[in-house]
Amino acid sequence: MSRVEIWTGPERRRRWSEEDKLRILREAAQSEESAASVARRHDLFPQQLYAWRRQFRADAFETGAGSFAPVEIVGEERISTEERTAHDGHIEIVLRNGRVLRVDVRLADDELGRLVRVVEQA
Repeated sequence: MSRVEIWTGPERRRRWSEEDKLRILREAAQSEESAASVARRHDLFPQQLYAWRRQFRADAFETGAGSFAPVEIVGEERISTEERTAHDGHIEIVLRNGRVLRVDVRLADDELGRLVRVVEQA
């Protein structure tokens, strides 16, 4: 007679699709509960969520995707230079790493791009 072993519980070496990873990461980011709670609900260790975050950030940085968000300027022709400077002439940009960059509205695009890359890498 042969012996048969039956293992119960979740398989420890699972493969997650990119869509599933992004869905769980989005849930952790938008939820008011901790990342650890979201991880436990999906039977993950919190470290796995953090590793996925680093992976997607590194992929986005290497490909250049996600460096800037699309912006639509509405009604620019109605705002004069004097009116723009009356509002202190600065904009705030929240970077992926959570830092806030406050720059002059007249900063050139290429200078802004370099500045964002430097601050994100710091």
